[in-house]
Amino acid sequence: METLKRGMDSLRGVDRSKATQILPVAEEMGFKLILAKLNHTKSGTAERIYGGCDYYRRKRQRQRFYDFDFYGYEDKDEDDEDEDGDDDVTMGAVSGTTTRLTEVVSLDGVPLLSIGTVNLGDDFVIPKKSFENIAPDENNYDSSAETMEYYYRRTVLVFIKQDKVESVLYKAGGPSYGLRKLMESPSITPTIEDLRWVDILVNDQRPFSKQQTILLLKRAFKWKDLKILEKIVQHKPCALEVVGADFLHQIWDTFSFKNEST
Repeated sequence: METLKRGMDSLRGVDRSKATQILPVAEEMGFKLILAKLNHTKSGTAERIYGGCDYYRRKRQRQRFYDFDFYGYEDKDEDDEDEDGDDDVTMGAVSGTTTRLTEVVSLDGVPLLSIGTVNLGDDFVIPKKSFENIAPDENNYDSSAETMEYYYRRTVLVFIKQDKVESVLYKAGGPSYGLRKLMESPSITPTIEDLRWVDILVNDQRPFSKQQTILLLKRAFKWKDLKILEKIVQHKPCALEVVGADFLHQIWDTFSFKNEST
């Protein structure tokens, strides 16, 4: 699949045409459109195939979807053989599926999620049952457990309600996403949006790494805002333990604690 750094330009032919037509309608309905890599995994029991009648070996052509063909670009030859050498084994009863989004970018190709994944339920994939009777891009057969996994990888167009974009991406990316939003602020004094992100971050119950803690403290240091510093230390008691003596001295001098203590 092509890199998504090119945004809409990574779509080709009819896929790009349909995306262009959908965009204004989606925006009018309050949706933000983004691009992502979709990884779908199907797990189940393994079944032996006798007589070379594997369904997927007879159906190795590109799947076109009725609504919107945003699920990849690689054509499959009908006579292709399974490169993994598991032609005699196929998926039996399906025990579970997982679907997740990675490499989330804007339509301009700007990364929106540097780390983390967006987990989806099957109900969030359109068309419904998109991966039924479709040959997987890759499979993994565990002979000891007699289980099989199918892996599907697609480039997809994602619809998110405008007022849910930040919460969805923060849930997926965690503190790293929130800190990136905070670091992107060019303001020399905290804006309302900056303060909102500070509150989200300090109230996040997940543990912060040393680097994440330092970035958060440095933002308070840059703004020379004692209230934000106090809020960080209050909600992240370990904050001052990880930054080192030199940075503590800078904080001490910047906020003039020496003057206040005399």
